[in-house]
Amino acid sequence: MKSSDTDELVEQRNIEELKPHLTNNEIYQIQFDNTDKLEKSIKQFGQLEPIVITSKNIIISGHRRFNVLKKLGFKIVDVRVRDFDNEIEALINFNVQREKRGEDIANEIRYLEREVYSKMERRGRKKKGDSGVKVDKLTDYANRYEISRTSASTLLLIERNCPELIKRLKLKGNMDGDLTLNKAHEMCF
Repeated sequence: MKSSDTDELVEQRNIEELKPHLTNNEIYQIQFDNTDKLEKSIKQFGQLEPIVITSKNIIISGHRRFNVLKKLGFKIVDVRVRDFDNEIEALINFNVQREKRGEDIANEIRYLEREVYSKMERRGRKKKGDSGVKVDKLTDYANRYEISRTSASTLLLIERNCPELIKRLKLKGNMDGDLTLNKAHEMCF
């Protein structure tokens, strides 16, 4: 996740200049967002964390904050401006700690496969012209969902063959998970 040298500078922007990243609502189901606690916190303490945007004012991190700040009538908000090699990967990485539903995790995997890993060679190296950093897909999934590399391999088998089961898996952040990876694997094969 490469960014520019100015990624630590906090600036202020008119909230009307900011634009949500279109893919955010495709990955994370907005109708399930519970922003009551966030709204209460912002009312009490103000904006504690800047919204991360690109140099084109596209929101990468802070969509829920943006919506609450807008709802509460904030005109000027704190932002951190960063440009990324892959905005989709950055958007997903910024949401690692987010409480998710199974659909969100399934969408993350689908977008990571399409936007990040499809651009890698078989052995986990990025294709020519990329940053040259070796990326191991299984290790990345294992770290992301706090599972072993073997479980990550099982996760991808399930995703390819029985994607509807991904939504039910007990994975980090999935509030709705009711299946272990082993049980899902048994059901799939």
